[in-house]
Amino acid sequence: MLLTFWAELLRDPRCIGSIIPSGKPLGSAIAREVLVRRPGCVVELGAGTGAITKSLMAIRSQLSDLIVIEKSARLVDLLIKRYPSLNITADCASGLDKLRFPTEEPLTIVSSLPLRSLPYSELNAIRDAIGVLSTRHPGFRFIQYSYFGKVPFVSPGPWLSWAKKQVVFTNIPPATIWVLEQRDEGNVSHE
Repeated sequence: MLLTFWAELLRDPRCIGSIIPSGKPLGSAIAREVLVRRPGCVVELGAGTGAITKSLMAIRSQLSDLIVIEKSARLVDLLIKRYPSLNITADCASGLDKLRFPTEEPLTIVSSLPLRSLPYSELNAIRDAIGVLSTRHPGFRFIQYSYFGKVPFVSPGPWLSWAKKQVVFTNIPPATIWVLEQRDEGNVSHE
C-alpha cells in the first residue's frame, strides 16, 4: 500500500499532496462530521490508499450511497482490492458536475484532494463543479481537510461559505477540517 502511494507521489507530487497517507484519527473525525447532518449520498474525491474511505465504510449503513472517485489508475486498483463491494470510479474530480446523483436527497462530498497544489485550471474546474452541484442538491456539503489552517479555496458563489470545524492534531501533519455549505451568517470565512 505505501509503496503504491509513494510511487504515485514520485510520479505526480502535485496530485498527492503529502508524503504519507492520512491517519485513522483524521478519518474518524471526517466520518463524525459527515454524520452531523443527514448525509444522503456521499462522494469521496481523491481516496488515495483509502485511509478516509475506511472510516466512511464504517458508517456506510447510515449513508444512502457511497461513491469513490480517484484519478490514479494504480490507486483505483488498490482501492478495488481493499473494498471490492464499493462503487469506485477512475476519474478526475474536475468533471464532478457531469455526474448525476439523486436530487431529492442531500449530497455530501468528502475531499482528500490536495487542492492548494493542483494546477490552477484543475482547481477552478473542481470549484466550478462544486458550485453547480451545490445548486442542484438540498443539504449540499463539501468536507475538505487542509494543512496549516488555510481555507481550501475561495467559495464558488455567495450562497456558500466555509466553516472551520476542527483541527486533528494527531494526524501527521495536523489537519484542519473545513465544511463548505449554504451560507450561515455565524462562523463564516470569506477567503
